[in-house]
This record gives sequence, C-alpha cells and structure tokens, in this order.
Amino acid sequence: SLKDITFKLNVFHGAADHMVPLEYGRNLQEKAADCHLHVLEDEGHLFPYKYMDMIFDAADAEMAHGDR
Repeated sequence: SLKDITFKLNVFHGAADHMVPLEYGRNLQEKAADCHLHVLEDEGHLFPYKYMDMIFDAADAEMAHGDR
C-alpha cells in the first residue's frame, strides 16, 4: 500500500492533465506517508520537458539531505 513507502515522494502533476486527473496526484499525497505534491497550474500531461530543471532541483535537494 502507499502507506508502506518509507521514503519521501515528490509528485509533479499538471492541473490541466486530461490523461491522468489531478485527483490521482492528490490521492498519492493523502495516502503516502511523506509526499509533497507539486501542482503545476495550466499544465497538462506532457509538462516534464518544460519543468525539467525544477524536477531535478527537487531531487537534488532531497539527495543533499542524505538522511533518507
């Protein structure tokens, strides 16, 4: 189950995604123990190319903590 995930999740989700509704991202946030949901307003399903730097910056920040 999602509650069994023992590491922090950063979930990036486009608010205008018609392929995977935002409710799926909100479900992850609610059910995973340590989940940060980044909602990208006015973005659809194919936003990662546009926000690649932000996504990798979030990953780098988590790696810098070194406690997970």
